[in-house]
Amino acid sequence: MTVQNGFLVDLKRCTGCKACQVACKAENNTRPQRGDPRGASVDYRRVVFSRSGSDSATMTRLFVSTACYHCGTPACMPVCPVGAISKRGADGVVLIDYDLCIGCRRCYFACPYGAPQYNGRVRKTQKCTFCEHLLSQGLTPACVATCVSKALNYRTDITSNSTADITADGPTGNPGEAAFDAGATWKRDSGTYTTVLGTNVTKHAATKPNVGFRLP
Repeated sequence: MTVQNGFLVDLKRCTGCKACQVACKAENNTRPQRGDPRGASVDYRRVVFSRSGSDSATMTRLFVSTACYHCGTPACMPVCPVGAISKRGADGVVLIDYDLCIGCRRCYFACPYGAPQYNGRVRKTQKCTFCEHLLSQGLTPACVATCVSKALNYRTDITSNSTADITADGPTGNPGEAAFDAGATWKRDSGTYTTVLGTNVTKHAATKPNVGFRLP
C-alpha cells in the first residue's frame, strides 16, 4: 500500500449541526427507513459530543464527527471468520463484502471505534465505505461535501505525515481538501482519539485510526 485515505476533523470549526450524518444516511440509504421499528438505526457516520462544566457560565461542548477510520491495522479484519473484510491496497479503504458477511457481529465487538453497524433487516454488518462509489468518479465523500463549516475533510494520503502538507493554509492539491488555518496542529495517534472521545483504546494500540483531529 502506497497511500492511505483519511479524514481530517477540525474541532474548532465543528458546530454539531449533523449535516454530515444526514448526508451519509441519504447517500447510502441506511436505516431507519419506512416501516422500521423505533431505534433500529444504522449510522455510518455519527456526531457525538462531550460536555464539561456544571452551569451555563462554565459549560462547554465538544462536537466530534466520527465514522470508520479505515485503520492501518484494522481490528475487524482478523476476527471475521469468513474473510468478508478487506483493506484495499490502492487507497487503504476498508470494505465489507456483503455477499460473504454472515452477520456474526465479531467485527462489531472488535472495533474500538464502534464503526461496524448491524443491520437486522438484512442480517449483515455494515459500515462507512469512504463513499468509494463517489471516489471512483473523482468526487468527494458525501459527508465532506456537505459540511457547511468545512470542519470535516479528507486527504488522499494521510500517512505522509508531512507537517507542511497538513498545516498548509489552503488546498494542497488533494481532491476536496479545504483551506485550514496556517500553523494548525493535527494529531493522528490513538492517544489523541482517547482524549477527544474519552474512549479506552489502550489495548488497541496497534489499531491506528487514519484520522487527524485539530483540537480546540
